[in-house]
Amino acid sequence: MKTIRLFGLIMLTALVFSGCSKSDDENTNVAPANAKGIWINLDGREGELYFWINEYVVQVFNEEESTDLSQWRFQNVPYYKFTMNKLYEVFSEDAGFEINESNLGDYFPKTADYYKKKTSTYKYFTITMGDVYLFNRISNVNYNN
Repeated sequence: MKTIRLFGLIMLTALVFSGCSKSDDENTNVAPANAKGIWINLDGREGELYFWINEYVVQVFNEEESTDLSQWRFQNVPYYKFTMNKLYEVFSEDAGFEINESNLGDYFPKTADYYKKKTSTYKYFTITMGDVYLFNRISNVNYNN
């Protein structure tokens, strides 16, 4: 009888310790960002962000450097090479009227000069929901949904 109890205790102990191992489904889709940059809103507020992109679109925006991509809805927001001419073009398309160097400050008084200063710092940009996102690639990995 003591042998059966000892065997049971050993099995219970083994079960407890094996139950502490990592689960196979934990963090299965965690991926590091492949771009890093900033967002700027119309009031001139800004913040740091990480991006998951492919060759054409931003898939995910996040404040964390790594994230579980299975928890996100991919957004597919197009991005562009950051030049002032391209920024004017995209602003114009978004607004429905021409925005250029001479009138940018009329529509974006708090951020017009800021954009010009950042062209030497950031290589890409995108615009969504009134915010401008400037960023650089930090990896050659591409994320596709």
